[in-house]
Amino acid sequence: MVAQYKCIRTYVRVCLAGLRGGRRRGQACPPGVKLGYGEASRRTRRPVGNAAMAYWLFKSEPATWSWDQQVAAGAAGTFWNGVRNHLAKKQLMAMQVGEQGFFYHSNEGKAVVGLVEVIRPYYPDHTDETGRFGMVDVRAVKALPRPVTLDAIKADPVLAEMVLVNNSRLSVQPVTEAEWARVCALGGLG
Repeated sequence: MVAQYKCIRTYVRVCLAGLRGGRRRGQACPPGVKLGYGEASRRTRRPVGNAAMAYWLFKSEPATWSWDQQVAAGAAGTFWNGVRNHLAKKQLMAMQVGEQGFFYHSNEGKAVVGLVEVIRPYYPDHTDETGRFGMVDVRAVKALPRPVTLDAIKADPVLAEMVLVNNSRLSVQPVTEAEWARVCALGGLG
């Protein structure tokens, strides 16, 4: 069904608009269709004890907030603010304490450079004058021994459906368990 569309983004727009027999509000997408986002919080979760675990990717421009600054924040971590995209907001709202994410340098470097952990769930963003957006707190867990570049991610067939590859503008993204394992392996955490 997706093949008749130019790209997955076109199909998603059609699905979400409810056109051509696609998805309508409250309905699931057709079988075999992975949106890569939207339903991500349910799609990426895996059981951990009695809870569920999801993986994420946090993008930051090194000139604004770098991995070194995140590490310097220590165990207390820092807030992840400034997100002004509604889809990214939904991802932040889905995050739970203890879930992990990749720290990705965008614009300069374009690479996954470390792992972070969510240490405080979604709460209002003090920098948002409209009061519509929020943030989570994260702390640095560890640096990747080898940064995983965007080019390496795009070249890897296991990561072909990763949101970073297909919707690179989204500042906070879900990561599947398979994608998490593959990027960790490429980064030397094997």
